Amino acid sequence: MSTEKLLEDMLSSFNDEALFSEDETGSVIDRYYAPDFVEVSDGITIDRARLIKHIRPVRKQFAGAEFKVQQALRDGDHVSARYTIRATTKTGQTIDTEIFMFADLTPDGRFQRVDQITRTLPAE
Repeated sequence: MSTEKLLEDMLSSFNDEALFSEDETGSVIDRYYAPDFVEVSDGITIDRARLIKHIRPVRKQFAGAEFKVQQALRDGDHVSARYTIRATTKTGQTIDTEIFMFADLTPDGRFQRVDQITRTLPAE
């Protein structure tokens, strides 16, 4: 399986489980992130507690999301990627976001560290 497909599947599965399953948010995060993970997104440091706090209101706002990985490179436990998310709100609005990500994975494939920058793309 290509790195692009592997990452796309991982991001999509996490999103679906975190936003649309009945599973407790923390248990979903634990399946995809190491217990002591650090994510820095647009200069904001996010740990487990902050990610849980972020996801809870998002569950109420979004009806779905599609992930498309345009480029991805993997060297052992290091992954870099450029991908887009097309999110649809419950009111039908579409929001496209481009992400540039650099990540370190644990030996079992969970995120250990993520550094990323994002930008909202203009509406089509």
